[in-house]
Amino acid sequence: MAHPPGCDTYGHCVDFLLEFPLLPPPEASHPLPLTPMDTPPKQSTFNVIFLGFRPDVDAHDARAKISALFKITPEQGVQLFASFPCVVKKSLPAPMAAKYQRAIESTGGLCRIDPEFQALAAAPNPGPDLAALPTAQHPSGKLLLSNAPSPVLAAQAPTSKRPWSHALTQVRSKVRQFLGKDGVDRSLHLNFSLPAPSKRVSIGSSRTAELRHCKEEPSAYFQLLYSRIKYLNYCRLSPGKRRRITFELLELFYPMAMAQIVEHAKTGGVPEPTERRSALVALIDVAKILIMSCQFLLDDLYSGGDFRFARNRTSRRECASHIFELLLLKQRAQALRYQRLDESDWKLANTLFFVMRACDDVEAPLSTLNAKFGLDTDLLTVNFRNQFLLLQIFAWFDPLRWPTHIQWVIDSYVRRVRDGVLLHDDSGPLQAHALVVYCYGKQAAMEQRLNAPPGPALVLDLKNLVTAMQEDCVGLTQSKKHGQALQVMKRFERFEVNDHFRIRDRLFHRLHPTAPDEGVRLDQAVEGLRIFVGFHEVSSLLLHRQGDFGQEERLADVLAKRSAILAQDHTSLHKTTWSLVFQNQHTLRLSTQESRATVAMAVGSLLAFGVGDEVNRPRFGVVSRIHRPLSKVVEIDIALIADFAEAVVITLNAPVSKTQFLALLVHHSQTPGEWAVMWPPRDVMIGVDQVEIHRKNRALPVELTQLRNATHQFYLVDTTLTSAALGFSRPPVYPELLARWQSGLA
Repeated sequence: MAHPPGCDTYGHCVDFLLEFPLLPPPEASHPLPLTPMDTPPKQSTFNVIFLGFRPDVDAHDARAKISALFKITPEQGVQLFASFPCVVKKSLPAPMAAKYQRAIESTGGLCRIDPEFQALAAAPNPGPDLAALPTAQHPSGKLLLSNAPSPVLAAQAPTSKRPWSHALTQVRSKVRQFLGKDGVDRSLHLNFSLPAPSKRVSIGSSRTAELRHCKEEPSAYFQLLYSRIKYLNYCRLSPGKRRRITFELLELFYPMAMAQIVEHAKTGGVPEPTERRSALVALIDVAKILIMSCQFLLDDLYSGGDFRFARNRTSRRECASHIFELLLLKQRAQALRYQRLDESDWKLANTLFFVMRACDDVEAPLSTLNAKFGLDTDLLTVNFRNQFLLLQIFAWFDPLRWPTHIQWVIDSYVRRVRDGVLLHDDSGPLQAHALVVYCYGKQAAMEQRLNAPPGPALVLDLKNLVTAMQEDCVGLTQSKKHGQALQVMKRFERFEVNDHFRIRDRLFHRLHPTAPDEGVRLDQAVEGLRIFVGFHEVSSLLLHRQGDFGQEERLADVLAKRSAILAQDHTSLHKTTWSLVFQNQHTLRLSTQESRATVAMAVGSLLAFGVGDEVNRPRFGVVSRIHRPLSKVVEIDIALIADFAEAVVITLNAPVSKTQFLALLVHHSQTPGEWAVMWPPRDVMIGVDQVEIHRKNRALPVELTQLRNATHQFYLVDTTLTSAALGFSRPPVYPELLARWQSGLA
């Protein structure tokens, strides 16, 4: 039997279906047999078929509207519209079908109406050939049929000379989809920078008794795992073997890594303990290797033929999801060390999302590693969109300014704020609270466009997220004010009460960032820098200077002087290499080589510091940011609070209560006439509690106005006090204060 042209190979069978001439209809001399069941044709019924979303609408928003139209939950809507085309209503009369079409199109969807398929003998008036209808382009790249009103409704199914053309059209559509010729957009290139594998390289076994038995020591476990697989991406492996090895390694690595991140989030600061640093560095190194191995798998699937690409959709989505999860894991681990993702990581994340958005449905649910290993306690739907936004928003919050143990609150704003971030194509001017991100871009989402964009752009609209943050700040303040400290938002429930003000303070500073002032960038060595850390040490320093023996040296002063010298080998002494990197009226940035002798501090630590004898006239600040740009190099940002401070005693709600505690009265020369008071973390209701300051045998009533800063070591609150009320004719300085003490005037 001779085969028709175009059907000689399996890969060209679709061409036969598209190009081979149709068979002639049955001749009149061979009529179709009639049966006793034949009856006059009934009224035609139609199916409503959902085809996707218009390119000019946000798919997430349109999906929510369609879910509300059909009275289903958003989660059910994600499952129902995970793939298309799909039939949403069957067997409807023409007026009702047209009504559903109009309703779906009003939400931003694409829709068509098809007549129900009937047996050839009972279908004298079949529908028209659907292949002749115009096509519309979906945002994902799929070719869809027109969303214009179906001509079937205009003329009730006119008689056709080919009653089987509709069935053939359906078969042709399914064959095209099976062979991957359904118009999926692969115009974007992955552009992965992958090494050239070699047959000469081999990897060690990951399933050894030594590896299984060292799980009790995380640092040794990750270091051993790294030594086994460090050449994985330089080995020439078949896709099947690489997939098997990669997934086995993920089972060994991912649950252990997540447990370590939770554990090490409890501590963080400078200097970093050796065991913690070793464990996190090895964890990050293993994550890098597994990310690249998943890149090999995805690149192989994406660059293959149409048929292979279509048939491996599940594997393709699985590899891409694992890359995002490992990037999130790496981002968390580096944030615990006060580091950022590399430029190569951002280029990978941005490019991968744009590619998946073009060739797949980024709203469809994913099977994740967290769900597989039972690590996701939120039980929320995870998709590519959520994973990508979580990476971007975590970077937008700037974890370098957050204490490690409360960085987890950032996740909840992406996971639990409904429509917190809206995603749409970049067009028109950027609105307030909007970020732009580029395909092939090497940065996280930013607030301004690039002059030379590397590729297509998307806009992240944070309006709803910012609104939720503002409501949380106001709600927490009100709950504290009215004594309802336990009635706080769910996002804060997992944290201790003392952390609530700190979270509110970090959110407030993210919503209202301080405009960067012009400053002097230096690289100037600072010798003999003495630093006192913590409220207790700072207040002790001031009490000693205010006392009768203020000129004498304490043991703490000797230790502070000693801390300016680094003992490297316990035999010789070397000067500490502190450098002043940046300075302006509000901020100092110091850099040093991190070692065991580095002064211990964390984000939120209160500092009193000075160079040499200037520590007798200290300046005061708080550690606002920590960054480790290189191995064992740390940068400390100090937000200046005051250039003058005095130790005082505060009484709450006198004479009813006798609650008294030590506090610091502080003043900054940049805010003349304004004074603030600082005390250790304590529940004091601003605007409610009556406060008195006891200073030199005088009790001064003080009105607290607003909380300026809150950390784990102190609360800083603005007051209505003025320099005149305290007896200062000019902004206070330490020499004047000493003179006043010596003359007995104060």
